[in-house]
Amino acid sequence: MPDPWEILKSLADPTRLRIIHLLDKDEFSVAEMQEILGMGQSRISTHLATLRKGNLVLDRKEGKKTYYRRKTGPDEEERIVEAALAALADRPESRKDLVSLKRALDKRRRATERYFNAVAGRLG
Repeated sequence: MPDPWEILKSLADPTRLRIIHLLDKDEFSVAEMQEILGMGQSRISTHLATLRKGNLVLDRKEGKKTYYRRKTGPDEEERIVEAALAALADRPESRKDLVSLKRALDKRRRATERYFNAVAGRLG
């Protein structure tokens, strides 16, 4: 298990906690996180680097994009993360993020449907 202090330091910043909250729901690219959180690319990327150092996120490449998701760990680590997420749950920015998250997932779903409808039309 990573050092609990590293995990706590990683989660101590409200922006990083908001990012972990999103990544607990689904995986996202930096561009999607920008849209959901209303923040710039460099700010989000900096926070993701800290979360990677704390061993809290995983990434995967798909073409030119990188998608991030929350890394789950041993029970001790999960208890720390879950306690931090519970503290965020009632905050106004958390509720706002969830509304933006739903919009982003709907947008992603519509783009996927358009793509497959276009492909199906060509195969016809």
